[in-house]
Amino acid sequence: MNCVLQDLGDEPRNITIEIFSDLHIGSTKCDYDEIIRRVKLVEEDPNKYCVILGDVVNNTTKTSVGDVYEEPVSPMNQIKKAVDIFRPIKDKILGVTTGNHERRTYKQDGIDLGYFFCRELGIEDCYDYAGVVIFVKFGKKRRSNNYHARKDGTKPLNRARGTNGGGMTYSIYITHGDGGCGRTVGGKMNALSRRGDMIDTDIIVMGHTHLPATFRECSWKTDNIHKCITQHEQVFVNASATLDHEEYAEIYGMAPSSKQSPVIGLRGDSYEIAVQI
Repeated sequence: MNCVLQDLGDEPRNITIEIFSDLHIGSTKCDYDEIIRRVKLVEEDPNKYCVILGDVVNNTTKTSVGDVYEEPVSPMNQIKKAVDIFRPIKDKILGVTTGNHERRTYKQDGIDLGYFFCRELGIEDCYDYAGVVIFVKFGKKRRSNNYHARKDGTKPLNRARGTNGGGMTYSIYITHGDGGCGRTVGGKMNALSRRGDMIDTDIIVMGHTHLPATFRECSWKTDNIHKCITQHEQVFVNASATLDHEEYAEIYGMAPSSKQSPVIGLRGDSYEIAVQI
């Protein structure tokens, strides 16, 4: 796990974060037009950023699932193509992790394709093989938050996340999510929810299952400094794929997936998270 601070400055009052996951560049079913359309959205909007969750390339090998003879682009050229696509927005990528398709090469030959993708873009500092915690700081805080405990020993929902330098700081955990996922919608959401048992970031973002979805869960957190408890809400986001229905998915009985990607919205003057699909 890698921890990254992304200080975006005082100017943005609100930002949005696009999620690029399961692009499968190199597959005959990859929707390049949709990928490029969304990259241009990030490039042209000064307040839009992105995260990358892995399976950027399809990387079919002779020992993996998929048809290596059908793939029109070699794994090496898939990486080159991915770098070319994301180079215009390299400075707006907040964090990157790898996926099971890139791990095929690591398992077989010990080469981390995700790292070299980031190295070519000059953003390897915000990369991790397993997952990244991103602290996103921006904006100017509108007013002071209430630090005082209530008479019953509790504090208001979501304690202050402002910093001494002003603005808001949000924590986001990104991972590909290819461990222990089920085939049903419930199984996929349970796998995403379990990430909240591991880490208490404000937002948890996962891909792999090609199912765009979002939900929220709350829990009590003890505050030893203020001697009280705080209700903490986590926002869970599952990313879509940018891929048409592949033959191997059809063979394994997997339904086609929506390409409508969730977008995360954050406010810089007060604590607010909104997810739009």
